[in-house]
Amino acid sequence: MDDHQKELDKKEELRKDALYSQNGLNYYKLSMSLGINPENLEDKHLYEQGEIEYTRLETKKKEEKIRESQLEKEVRKSEHRLIEKEFLKRAEELNINDFYAQTDAKIMFLQDYFPGKFGRGKKQDIEKFDDVQVGAIFKNVYDSYKKKHR
Repeated sequence: MDDHQKELDKKEELRKDALYSQNGLNYYKLSMSLGINPENLEDKHLYEQGEIEYTRLETKKKEEKIRESQLEKEVRKSEHRLIEKEFLKRAEELNINDFYAQTDAKIMFLQDYFPGKFGRGKKQDIEKFDDVQVGAIFKNVYDSYKKKHR
């Protein structure tokens, strides 16, 4: 007897155990796994109970995944808000309104606080801009988050 047949025999044994113990969920899952036509089952009612329970459990799993996903989004939003607020607080240490001043520090702040947006290979390679452009970008970012966090 090959391994595949042994596995099928074991599943059939478990399916019959589920039938005798009236475990609808296992009876349903094992019957499905073995490809048994529901019309040919010993206990259609037990199969239907198992199908309902299986569907309920799968729905519950999907709902939990959705809730987890929503929670993860809320956590990310909260983290972004904290980063933005920290940026605002630290940015006030710099001369925000002087576009020529502290260019290296402004570049560093933008790259440190928003690494996905500023830097080589990112949305804006801030290092390619001259002092005035960096100062203007920094001020725009600062003003945007200042307005958002009033």
